[in-house]
Amino acid sequence: MESSTTHLRIRRPLIVTSDIDVRELLKRMEEEGKGIAVVMEDRRPVGIVTRRALERALSRGLKGEVKKIMNELIITITGDEDLLDLLTTMIKNKLECFVVMRRGKLIGVVTVDDLFYSIQKRTYS
Repeated sequence: MESSTTHLRIRRPLIVTSDIDVRELLKRMEEEGKGIAVVMEDRRPVGIVTRRALERALSRGLKGEVKKIMNELIITITGDEDLLDLLTTMIKNKLECFVVMRRGKLIGVVTVDDLFYSIQKRTYS
């Protein structure tokens, strides 16, 4: 099965800086209906924060800046990669998402659900 990324589903994340307060970030994520925030500094991604991670941290009493809980393991892709290779990389590295960058610009994020959706769409198209 060919698995090019022609049908890759890409989501628009919330974009924040590392100094945003965790409570403010959760509020913004809820208001904008986002499950993932990409933390950017100097126009490059430096971290990822999921709503689930925020809720867990807040339930444990964490206060302060999001940089305390952001996941700094980021793998950027262009969206031209093989879907099955992306899925393998995501599973091996236990990633929640990839960050899609093109020509130095943030395009969005791709989650495991997006990869499964894209593989299914490609298979049955």
